[in-house]
Amino acid sequence: MRFDRKGRGGDAGVECFETLADGSEIGWQVKFYWEIDSMLRTLGKSLDKALVKHPMMRKFITCFPFDLADARKEDTTTALEKWNAWRADRIKQAGNAGRAIEIERWYAHALRQRLTGSNPRAAGRVAFWFDRQLFTGDWFDGKFARARAGLGERYDPESHIDLPIGRAIRAVTGDPVFYAELEQLGDAARRATEDAFPVTGTSTADACAAVTALRAAARSGIVPATPLCDAVRAAADAAFALHDELDAANGDNDPSTAMVAMSDLAARLRGILSELRMPHWALLNRRSLLVHGAAGSGKSHLLADACACQLAASRPALMILGGTLAGDEPWSQILKGLDLPRHLEVSQFLGALNAAGEAAGVVR
Repeated sequence: MRFDRKGRGGDAGVECFETLADGSEIGWQVKFYWEIDSMLRTLGKSLDKALVKHPMMRKFITCFPFDLADARKEDTTTALEKWNAWRADRIKQAGNAGRAIEIERWYAHALRQRLTGSNPRAAGRVAFWFDRQLFTGDWFDGKFARARAGLGERYDPESHIDLPIGRAIRAVTGDPVFYAELEQLGDAARRATEDAFPVTGTSTADACAAVTALRAAARSGIVPATPLCDAVRAAADAAFALHDELDAANGDNDPSTAMVAMSDLAARLRGILSELRMPHWALLNRRSLLVHGAAGSGKSHLLADACACQLAASRPALMILGGTLAGDEPWSQILKGLDLPRHLEVSQFLGALNAAGEAAGVVR
């Protein structure tokens, strides 16, 4: 599955949409109106666009900030009745045009439930979105500045060298740069496959499968490192095997066009396989990492650099120094050390961090 938020400008009928495993889509549209008739008029226009621009959309969810009145007085059509009639009519119209569409409403009560439900993520969203002094970019920068001062000479960004362990730590943070790199690997494999395909026909099926797997992993955020390596290895082995067959049939003649194409494809796939074997790819879906080493070996520097890297890209990150914690239960000390309000519970704090990650596009 993949979730996409749309930026400024024309939204093609939806503010954001989710692509499901079967390729179908769920779209959301937000209307900041306080009166049903005006809202339904503009909502109809948005739905018209969405049905055209998103042919795979099967559910349309509209969000608005008021509850639908339903007094049921004589000679009065209530807001709820208007909504129900509009919804039924639009579903019927879509059906007549050959489209099956669900229409759902998230009204004021439903939105409040999603923001204030009795679960940590909901409570954390309230803390993130509505407490203007907490969990902002400046707040995260300030907390890191304090941790950096506590590190003293243990962190010197000017002398930093990018090491494999540094990439491993950044992978655990879910840094989007790795997903972009994975997309580039898929594109490289696709180009090599396209060059080989006219010559070899269906023998490049394994390579096509590897390309599909690479690009799907990059876009979904789910990176199964071992299956990806297996897919690329199978494609490379198939390319080498076909090259050997072509070579045997070619005899003492100069390498044929097909041989050159398969040699290039196999070499490119082997290069991609070598990259995928780097340890950081297996860490992209992890949520924790234990870094150990002797005192003075640079552990604090590596962690501080990973934190600084995320903050420089406007992504939330916190660094908690173990030396600031006593032997008691750590969470109360962490919350106190971050100057968080007394009423904020640990679950709410973690929910707020999750909401900050979602808003920055780094929680998948």
